[in-house]
Amino acid sequence: MTYTAKLFAACACLAVGEALGFSFAGFSQLWPLALAVLAAIALAGHGFGFPCWQFAFVFTAGAAIALLCADGRAKELNRISARDRAGEPIVARLKVEGAASRTSFRSTLRGIPVRVAYPAGMAAEEPREGETWECAGWLDLSGDDADDVSSRRLFWVGGAGGGLRKVPDGSILDSLVQRARRSVLRRAGIGLEYSPQLAGLDRAILLGERSAVPHAQWTAFADAGTMHVFAVSGLHVMIVARVIVALLAFLPPRARALASIPALWFYVLVSGGSPSAIRAAAMASLCMSAFAAWRRPNPVAAWALAFVAVYGLDPMRIFDTGCALSFAVMLGILLAASLAGRDSKAGFLLVPLAAWMSGMPIVAHVFGRITPGGILANLLLMPLVAVNVASSMLGVLTSFVSTFAAAHLNNLAALSARAMLGISEAVASLPGANFEVARWSWTMCACWYVAMAMALWLARRIISRRRNTL
Repeated sequence: MTYTAKLFAACACLAVGEALGFSFAGFSQLWPLALAVLAAIALAGHGFGFPCWQFAFVFTAGAAIALLCADGRAKELNRISARDRAGEPIVARLKVEGAASRTSFRSTLRGIPVRVAYPAGMAAEEPREGETWECAGWLDLSGDDADDVSSRRLFWVGGAGGGLRKVPDGSILDSLVQRARRSVLRRAGIGLEYSPQLAGLDRAILLGERSAVPHAQWTAFADAGTMHVFAVSGLHVMIVARVIVALLAFLPPRARALASIPALWFYVLVSGGSPSAIRAAAMASLCMSAFAAWRRPNPVAAWALAFVAVYGLDPMRIFDTGCALSFAVMLGILLAASLAGRDSKAGFLLVPLAAWMSGMPIVAHVFGRITPGGILANLLLMPLVAVNVASSMLGVLTSFVSTFAAAHLNNLAALSARAMLGISEAVASLPGANFEVARWSWTMCACWYVAMAMALWLARRIISRRRNTL
């Protein structure tokens, strides 16, 4: 088994182990037994040299982590249930996860996924992603399967004893990040005062600030299968990293790589610190660190290490659709890029196709939708996304020196954003560009990925034979 195959097998074992552990969440009290089995596998494998014992170790570790997480969640629900019977509201500080409205937002209450709902007008302002709000209310404990750890429960804020207020930025880092975010949002709109919609579209693409994007535009991007342009993820981080490296061209190559890492993480924090952005920044940092340490960067190894870190430290991420899409799409892009090699034309065609093929089963499983038009749309949009993000970023940086130059760069970004919107609307209007299907089962998704892996392996064999004969 090759090194790359071992990395993929280890990641798959971890994910399957966690999924199995959560599926038996009703027996979460047995997590000490799982830890004992884990220790036995480690001792037996190391002492007797059983083949592939490392995979059994990773699988059991995933199951043990999931059982431990489920046990802690069950204890917390029991404690909340006792408080609820006593008529006492729950007071907690919750962080806004994802886009919010004036009546609800998603969050996590001590490891329990919740949807915070409150009457319209209770909040003085609309909660924004990344903010922390102090909530007093009641958790809905009825109608949910006690063993279903993936369900998002309703946390109702209202009535006697209920309340909602924004928590000021606590730490110095949070204050600096929020201040920098507000500054970047303001500077990204310089020169676009004539069109708030275009300014909002630019901000949504650069920083994921989606509150100002009209519903009609959302629908066009969703129907065209290009919603990922609003999610700060691997594509955005890659573009920003290249811009940073270009701006630091006056430094030696290895010093440039090390200096780019903190700047890249600052962008991730300012953009809201989504899991997909953190994953991409972690991969980029590992590759840059390897280059600075006189080692050849290995993107696949960086992907695997990021996978183990994300799902090992927070096993509940296995239910996060955005996180799964981020890892699946990035892996497809890495494999397609390695298959294309230095052939830029082949890479231009293969990368969007692989990205769509990698994410399509997850979208079909969760949303029951397939968007074939996304292949064409992404082929046309990828260069425009690069132009938009790079122009917006340069516009923000240039605004410290010249607002005139910043306005021109922001208008270039707005022009590319308008072109992206037009392409998405045109593709979405094509017959068969998107359609609804019955939600795919896990079996269908697994079969799709197995077929995709076999196709990539066969294509690699054919390409390597042609290269050897030339």
